[in-house]
Amino acid sequence: MNAKPKINELETFSALSASTKVLAYDAAANKTGLVNIMSLIDKGHWCGVKWRHDSMSPEGEPIGDLEMLRELPYLLNLGCYIVKNDHSRRKLSRKNHHFYEDGSPAKLDGTEGHYMWGWDKVWYFAVSDDSTYHYVRVAFKPIPGCLNYRVPIASRDADGFSTIDRTNNILVSFVNKTAQFRGGANKPEDDTTWKTGLGKPACSTAANLFEKYAEKNGPRFSASHYLMNTATAILGLMVFHNRDIQADFHPDLDGNGLHYGGLGRGCSYEEGFGYYGYVPKGTGAELGDALGIFEWDVPVGGPVAKIKGIPNFFGLKNWYHNMTTILHGVLFRGTGTQHDIFVQPRWTEEAIITDNISGMSKIGAYVGTSGEKGEWVYPKSLNLEKGFCWVKEEGGSTSTGYCDAQYLEPASTTGVRAPGALLDAGYGGLCGPFAFLAYCTPASSGVYYGAFLCEAKEDWDATPSEAS
Repeated sequence: MNAKPKINELETFSALSASTKVLAYDAAANKTGLVNIMSLIDKGHWCGVKWRHDSMSPEGEPIGDLEMLRELPYLLNLGCYIVKNDHSRRKLSRKNHHFYEDGSPAKLDGTEGHYMWGWDKVWYFAVSDDSTYHYVRVAFKPIPGCLNYRVPIASRDADGFSTIDRTNNILVSFVNKTAQFRGGANKPEDDTTWKTGLGKPACSTAANLFEKYAEKNGPRFSASHYLMNTATAILGLMVFHNRDIQADFHPDLDGNGLHYGGLGRGCSYEEGFGYYGYVPKGTGAELGDALGIFEWDVPVGGPVAKIKGIPNFFGLKNWYHNMTTILHGVLFRGTGTQHDIFVQPRWTEEAIITDNISGMSKIGAYVGTSGEKGEWVYPKSLNLEKGFCWVKEEGGSTSTGYCDAQYLEPASTTGVRAPGALLDAGYGGLCGPFAFLAYCTPASSGVYYGAFLCEAKEDWDATPSEAS
């Protein structure tokens, strides 16, 4: 008789079909049985989170199909892939990204494609309110009665931030320590020191150049596109049912079998690091599509022995509280009385507009501060128009409401600005997926600024629609 396989020895399916089933437990009937997985995807099921308007707690209440919510990362096939410039992708092992899911070795150095994190299913999210609650829902088909944002198959740099092919000026997601892909500020004199740029994310490049370098990979490649940033943030809300990604990480599950809390403050850069990207690309690849936090041993000569608290979201590593990035596809324009917000609402084969608002659509505005200086605000609630999130109502804090801060310019400021998002480690508790600085320019550059390569397999339309 053949021995029964252990769970960690079971085959990982690369695709779902009508015959694929998952084990489920019905608490009311006290029964265990099999559920056809396609029924969760194809029949209008949705899952989500709701928050009371009269509560400032960042923790929400899971709603909808909780089995779907528990299985959401696996239904999406959330995790890391090797993605080629033609948008074809191959799933990496959930256990170790140095291997594909079939067990064959994978090269992350660029010879087989970009090392990316994302999903291989089209999905939808919807945001709505009633008199009592604010709702965020996710589904695999449009949700009836809601305005639905469609999210195509897409991915972003698995290490949080990308480097540059210095020979060809292309933004790439490679784990490669050769001089051609030197990160940092491209200083060869640092190559033999603990702060070498070899194998690190690139910085000190104008944001609009990051975008041009990303687009050299082909159609629908971008640098830090705002739609990818929003989609990632939505998935964080679903997994943790919490608006504070910097809440403490808990390895256990709650009473519903769901994750809770967050992924902690972020990487523990100390005085002497300068708050820019020192953690090498590929760090943590051996952990696969893990959820949690991990450490990196600093080479001899560094200011500390370890960088701790590096977040890992099913393989997406170190994307907040690490570097600041200028979001593309969105711009602000100060009129002297307010700041109008413009987006390029469809991410297509056309180049992303980076330096002016010509050809962009106005989606709203923020007034800004009354004095000569800008100020930080914590949102109690957010606008979400064409997929971009900005403060709707102030009143949050580092532990209430939306716990990511947004720095708003004075109302009197004029000119075109661009949001500097996620925020580098020097900003501490201000950081997060909904955080941004409104004073950055389209060409902002510095040691704190990086970019993440991202791509979409098909056009990404940020205009929501109702279910037919």
